[in-house]
Amino acid sequence: PRPTGPGPRWRRQYHRPTVGGELGQATFVGRVPELARLEGLLRVATDGRPRLAIVAGEAGVGKTRLVEAFIGSHRVDGPRVLEGACLQLGSSGAPYAPVVALLRSLARSVEPGALAAILGPGRAALSRLVPEFLERAPASAPEPPDATSQIRLFELVAGAIERLARSAPLLVIVEDVHWSDASSRELLDFMVRGLRGDERLLLILTLRTDALGADDPTRTWVAELSRLPLAQRLDLGPLAPADVEAPVSDLLGGQPEPELVERIIERAGGEPLSTEGVAAGGGGGG
Repeated sequence: PRPTGPGPRWRRQYHRPTVGGELGQATFVGRVPELARLEGLLRVATDGRPRLAIVAGEAGVGKTRLVEAFIGSHRVDGPRVLEGACLQLGSSGAPYAPVVALLRSLARSVEPGALAAILGPGRAALSRLVPEFLERAPASAPEPPDATSQIRLFELVAGAIERLARSAPLLVIVEDVHWSDASSRELLDFMVRGLRGDERLLLILTLRTDALGADDPTRTWVAELSRLPLAQRLDLGPLAPADVEAPVSDLLGGQPEPELVERIIERAGGEPLSTEGVAAGGGGGG
């Protein structure tokens, strides 16, 4: 079973960098073209032309690992990183779950004085989503919701992200948008379409393609986003056979026999998570 918790933290535990420390040395393999595309998008965004990357693929193909490897290469002197994830609760996602996670990571990574300036006069209203804002950047109590509260909320969140992206390069990660609720999709859509072109922002969404039905509204939403001029879609397929040997060597603690690698490739189909499972289980021979 998957661990419970707020999005990105448990995802990093579940999707290990490549293999768990108790099994071998962490090695990230393959995905050179995809990493290069993300690097290119970040360079463009850093120049003041915001960009959107949609990283898509089936379960276990390595979407989270790709994003984590990309973030890891920019830990020192890189862009500010805000992370959030959609959560599967019942038949639909948790309302505003990724946005709340993004705002919480903002609250914890910015000094209180700077936080008040980034949030602007709407920090009291935003505290309905993130009570920590009132603790770190005191403001008057939020007004009760009214008929315009949702669009006002959208404007406040988008405004905070835009101000942050103008002050320094910003990398925003939203994982598992296949579990997104309608409100979160609407807010993200509002934010993306409202970018005016001078924000130094790269937004990365991850999408599990096999979790979407033919009539799932998220499928339509992602398709529409993909057609925007600032968007690029990265569809991840299985690892190439040449890239399978390294993680298998890590798991087994030594150079595997060619026959074993071939059997693992046949059983796992190049999917990174299944490759680890089959290799750890002895290569799938029994």
